[in-house]
Amino acid sequence: MSYLEPNLQQALLFTQENEGVLRAVRSERMNEFRELERVGYIELDQKATGMAIVYITDLGREYLESQ
Repeated sequence: MSYLEPNLQQALLFTQENEGVLRAVRSERMNEFRELERVGYIELDQKATGMAIVYITDLGREYLESQ
């Protein structure tokens, strides 16, 4: 399991806490979500500029459980 930078860990925790909820997301957090999606930890469903729904994947859950 790879190591995540602290900002990406926080974004993954945010995903876990807000999974499936449409949220306003600032551009910095959206970039973090895109990075987490690239490594397979979340699924990102961007609805509009600055609005997204995020879902944590099994891989993302495994990462959080290992921390």
